[in-house]
Amino acid sequence: MATRYEKLEEVYQHAFVSNKVRSSHDKSPTRIMLDVSGQHTLRWAAVEMRLLDGALQPVHSKDCNMSLPAGECNLYTFPLVRMDGADALLDGDELHALTELILALATDPATAEMMLTPDCVGAYPIHALLVANTEASLALAMRLFRAEPSLMLQPHTQALTLTRTRTLTLALTLTLALALTLTLTLTLALTLALALTLTLALALTLGRAVRGRELPAHRVGQLEGGRAARDARPRRGAPARRQGRGDAHRAVRGRLLLRGAIDRASTSSPNQAPMHPDPDQAPMHFYGGTPLGYACVFCLKRAVVAMLDT
Repeated sequence: MATRYEKLEEVYQHAFVSNKVRSSHDKSPTRIMLDVSGQHTLRWAAVEMRLLDGALQPVHSKDCNMSLPAGECNLYTFPLVRMDGADALLDGDELHALTELILALATDPATAEMMLTPDCVGAYPIHALLVANTEASLALAMRLFRAEPSLMLQPHTQALTLTRTRTLTLALTLTLALALTLTLTLTLALTLALALTLTLALALTLGRAVRGRELPAHRVGQLEGGRAARDARPRRGAPARRQGRGDAHRAVRGRLLLRGAIDRASTSSPNQAPMHPDPDQAPMHFYGGTPLGYACVFCLKRAVVAMLDT
């Protein structure tokens, strides 16, 4: 006997006994079980029945004319049954027997409560037969409607325990979803903040680098001298002035003087590294290929004076 402090367990197995069905073994009334722990599942032992004038009659010892092997049937998949450990789709006499068995249980006042027993989702047996949506299940549902028209108005129900469980599950799911959303939002915000910080740091670094590479005044003079030398070159397509022997001689002498001036200028300051750029490479080739342009670009004043004096 349960005390007031013990929790009563939910009943998922319901037994129904009808005088229209008896055991095939001992010829005694047998129980038909309805399992509602999941979907509506009807289970029975090997039974026999007496069909007369299209309806089952109370059975007696010698007048049974219909039998059904032991098995079980999920009403959501009617007429698919499981017998001897294998699934089978009933037809013929066995389908007729199972149909009459369910119809008898639904219309017999002693077992009609079966049609008022919901499963774990709040559906009743009539709903399971309609959801099965097979020719056999719909034919059985129509016979049940004709026998008990009130079944057409039967709605789904919700057990209290199921409702509380689903509510708690839904609340937990929503809480987890909200927490996940907040986590993703914070992660995105931190990622954007980090990206912005890195962008600003890169911009500051580039700014410092640009400021650190500002040209001094003497370098500006070099660039201006280079531009002047470049502008002094003859344009493409203009007839070049033919140099005589005197011009060639002066050019060679100027280059020799330039080389000596470069050597003296490169060693004149102990703290300055010697400069020997190639006149045919950058940056000299941007300002012309003449010795005078070279000397102007690299601020070799004595070399410029030497060449101009020639």
